[in-house]
Amino acid sequence: MFHVKTMFLFTKSDLKTVFFPQCVFALSIAFSEYRFEEGTSQSILAGNTALRLVYMITWIYLHLLAENISNQRKPESVAEDGINRPWRPIVAGRLTAVEAQSLLRITVMICLAISFLLNAWMPSVTIMAMAWLYNDLEANSAGPLQRGGLNGAAIACFNWGAVRVLLGDGIRDETENMLPNWYILLAVVVTTTVHAQDFMDIAGDKARDRKTMPLLYGDALSRWILAIFVTGWSLVCLSFWHVHAWTIQGVLLGIVTSTAMLVIMNRGQECDRWVWRLWCLWITILYMLPLFSSPV
Repeated sequence: MFHVKTMFLFTKSDLKTVFFPQCVFALSIAFSEYRFEEGTSQSILAGNTALRLVYMITWIYLHLLAENISNQRKPESVAEDGINRPWRPIVAGRLTAVEAQSLLRITVMICLAISFLLNAWMPSVTIMAMAWLYNDLEANSAGPLQRGGLNGAAIACFNWGAVRVLLGDGIRDETENMLPNWYILLAVVVTTTVHAQDFMDIAGDKARDRKTMPLLYGDALSRWILAIFVTGWSLVCLSFWHVHAWTIQGVLLGIVTSTAMLVIMNRGQECDRWVWRLWCLWITILYMLPLFSSPV
């Protein structure tokens, strides 16, 4: 159980950011497919699809684990985590950075092997390349554009891989043609709004000398940029999927309004933690929009 908890602590921060939203993303695409395929509404519970669901969950978690170990093993990350997240495994003394690097090598090899077997090789290799650029080549400290861009690209690869593992080649031509545009749109959405996490981490980012948007361009401007972009991208995504349901529009508007108000109010670190939680909820709702799409 000690080792299981260690694996969990590596990924704990990103379960709400990556793991659960990615599961929602792939399942939303899957269920949206069955909406348009007559006679297949029950097939998502069929044995083959249920097995692929297990494969998808495993694929997402292992790639998230590899990314997290890659990030948290670096000396500057350990110093930052000592301030912002002292419960993480290396800071907490559950294993050393050298042991984490050995674990990373094994995890990467497992990720590549299962991706080859599941025909998700390209998303896997691309995620590993993004992790190398982000951590080993220090793009995470090279400025908000590179940092945000790599975050957006990595999330798009998680989207791509999760759908590939869950559905394989069983995607309608119409959806398959739309998916690359959806991946790209979401990558841009993440790139321009992921600095929502930076407001609560300012102390650790200062200690690490990380060039985040609030530290480079000022706290107030960065907050207004986030408030404007979450609102604008919500409207763009609703339009992309032709969502006309008032219920989902209302839910999305409520989350966007709450996020914008909290981020502009700037009531301290606990408030900023809620901004990040709402951002994660917002991106998850965006992932669900294919379920509510209307025929053009």
